[in-house]
Amino acid sequence: AWHALVVYTATVAGEVGVKEREQIERIFEFEIEGENARDMRNWRDRARGQRIGIIGLGGVGLWILDLISKTDVSEIKIWDGDEIEGRNLVRAPGWASQDAIGKNKAEYYGEHYQRMRKGILIHTEYFQPDDPEDAFGDLDFVFVAIDKTEIRTALCEKLEQTRVPFIDVGMGIERWQGRVRGSCQVFYSGEDSGRWRKGIPTVEGAGEEDYYDLQLADLGALNAALAVATWRRHIDQYEEEKKDWLIRYSIENNELLKRTEQS
Repeated sequence: AWHALVVYTATVAGEVGVKEREQIERIFEFEIEGENARDMRNWRDRARGQRIGIIGLGGVGLWILDLISKTDVSEIKIWDGDEIEGRNLVRAPGWASQDAIGKNKAEYYGEHYQRMRKGILIHTEYFQPDDPEDAFGDLDFVFVAIDKTEIRTALCEKLEQTRVPFIDVGMGIERWQGRVRGSCQVFYSGEDSGRWRKGIPTVEGAGEEDYYDLQLADLGALNAALAVATWRRHIDQYEEEKKDWLIRYSIENNELLKRTEQS
């Protein structure tokens, strides 16, 4: 009798599971065991339907694309007008041959991740300050990963106008006495869309030449991981005891410095 009950329950539950899986549009080009389990559904649904923008695919932006592409968001829009250089290949996740050099970043990496998942939209041009105000109006969240201060300022102003929450990432790196020191930073706009004016540098920073000469994939990955973890807190996938809006990792001190809503 017990065996009959177990077989019957498994059969019925299995059929229900098949029907439920068929109703959920698959994001990835392959099935992940347990991805639509009932006890995981609520957690995953917090990301499903999200439309994410990533502006800039440099040493940090490509790592953000890599991490976000492995989440349940429905759409990822990427912008970059640059061509791939050798230094880009050793900063990016994964591996690419020298055949990639000279190709547009957004097109090359966008097509690469399209083999894994759906919903990646490619823009092979730079963001321009005079772009229409509704350029980001259909997005739920934006990651800003560019190093041109003038363009970054214009972009933050545009996002402030459209009231789209965003995260800005960046590094300040320099060589001192034969060693690298500096920091990487994550700024989150939160509910205060004008807070970026005191949280993001508005003048060209020192050490930019050193940053271009050094290929620090580990710091790029760390910067991106901190940014994506902050986004996960924003959508309530991660527990959040304090609402951090500025996170800075110090290389020489090996510690995180944070500012919260109360500080």
